[in-house]
Amino acid sequence: MEPRFSWSAQYYESIDGLPYIGRLPGKNDNYFVATGFGGNGIMYSQVSALLLRDQLLDRKNDWEKLFSPSRIKPVAGFKDFTNLVSTTVSNWVGKIKPKPTLKEMADLAPGEGRVISWNNKKVAISKDADNNIHAVSAICTHMGCEVKWNLAEQSWDCPCHGARYDANGNVLNGPATHPLHKVELNEGDDNNT
Repeated sequence: MEPRFSWSAQYYESIDGLPYIGRLPGKNDNYFVATGFGGNGIMYSQVSALLLRDQLLDRKNDWEKLFSPSRIKPVAGFKDFTNLVSTTVSNWVGKIKPKPTLKEMADLAPGEGRVISWNNKKVAISKDADNNIHAVSAICTHMGCEVKWNLAEQSWDCPCHGARYDANGNVLNGPATHPLHKVELNEGDDNNT
C-alpha cells in the first residue's frame, strides 16, 4: 500500500538545548522571541505564554534567566559550537573547489540535487524520478543565503532561516514568500567559474 499522506517538520534547537524565550538581545524592550523548541512546541508554547506575559507586565518570573535569549553557556554548547564552526568552514572551502559542468550534472541520480556555478551564478539543479533536470537560483529569496538539497524531503532548504522550496523553486515553508527564480541552462553557455 502506498502512503496516502506525509509530514515533515524542521526542529530548531539552541546550542544548549533550551529554547530562547524573552526579550530579543540588541533590540529595545518591545521585541520578544520564543524559538528553539526542538520539537517540543506544545509544552514550550505554554512556558512561553507565561514567561512572555510576565515580561510584558514587568512581573518577576523565576524562569526568565533560564530561558533568556541573551544567555551564554560556553561549556554546555562548546562541542556543538565547534562542530558548527567546522561545518561552516568545510562548506566555505567547498565553494572554492571547481563546480561540475552541465555534462557532469547529467550523471545525477533521480532524486539528487546539487548547487553549481553557472555563468557566474549559483544554480540549484535537481533531477526528478523521470530524469528531468530542474534548475533554479540557489539564492534564497528571503535573505540571500545559499540553499542546500534535502535528499530525504526532495527540497531545497535554506540553512540560514529555514525556508524550503520544491524542485521547481516554489515555496514550501517560510519565512520566504517568493519562489526561487527559474534558470534556463543552455549547453552553449557552459562557462562555469
